[in-house]
Amino acid sequence: MASQILQHGAQATLTESNDSPTWTFGDKVCLCTRTFTATYAVCLAAALARGSRPVSGTLATYYGSAYLFVEQSTVQRSPAGLAKLTVQYSLYLDANGNTQDEPADSIFIETQKIEIPLERHERYRDQFTEAKLDAVHNLLATTDDTIRTTYSWVYDSGKPEYTPLLAEFYLKLKRGLTHYPLYVPVVKRRRYFLSLPSGLTIGGFRETPVIPGLELPTADWMREGDSVEWDGRHWVVTSSWLGGDDLDADIYP
Repeated sequence: MASQILQHGAQATLTESNDSPTWTFGDKVCLCTRTFTATYAVCLAAALARGSRPVSGTLATYYGSAYLFVEQSTVQRSPAGLAKLTVQYSLYLDANGNTQDEPADSIFIETQKIEIPLERHERYRDQFTEAKLDAVHNLLATTDDTIRTTYSWVYDSGKPEYTPLLAEFYLKLKRGLTHYPLYVPVVKRRRYFLSLPSGLTIGGFRETPVIPGLELPTADWMREGDSVEWDGRHWVVTSSWLGGDDLDADIYP
């Protein structure tokens, strides 16, 4: 039978094979493969690029062109100047098996390694006065014996100002342990759009993600900037939230 499903090319001269179409039903995606024969030139002209949508024909009329995407087209040359055109379409299905114009949002949690200054570790945080921290950093920054003698109470247990915790902190910094690793959760949500999305954010502010049915760990959550990419059929927006601790209340109110 003559086909009018394609968007361009000499449609009337395409003939669909008797065993076409073939349907493959998956969990969330339904694939339809249609096969046509025509001259080699006609098949090349009628082949559709990935992400195209047919605007007419049986599939487009039944499902609506907004739901239908071309996964791939292949053209195979045959003898006598003929060729076979195979076009594979995809339809996204919702939980009830109905077509939908885009995949459902996907939500996942990753971990990200960040380096935190050692003095912010809960063992040392708020344990030292500014004067004691200055003494530690002065010791680390100098080779002058006079200055080192002035602040020797930091590491010399015989001095009255000596405290074991400050000495421990100093020795760790002296060994090069200036930061400690923390593996924080990152919540990500991917949304799919048929047209260019709007309302994106550059992030950099406090915001707790709300994921129905999922109890997130207690943390100071910060919204990160949205990212956008084109997957060949949709604009994909990825929103993410970084979970940490001790966000500065002045910088992140």
